[in-house]
Amino acid sequence: MEGLIERYSGRTVLVLGAHPDDGEVGAGGTIARLTRAGARVLLTAVSAPKDLEKR
Repeated sequence: MEGLIERYSGRTVLVLGAHPDDGEVGAGGTIARLTRAGARVLLTAVSAPKDLEKR
């Protein structure tokens, strides 16, 4: 039986984080397993400056 991680072999997985390093800290083990299984992992941090309301 194929495992969940192996299902992503040859696929692209997007990891989103609210701050830099959130994806790595929160899902580092899963990211490592995915890449070992042959997945392409893209890490993206999406954040806004603290003074966004003033702009």
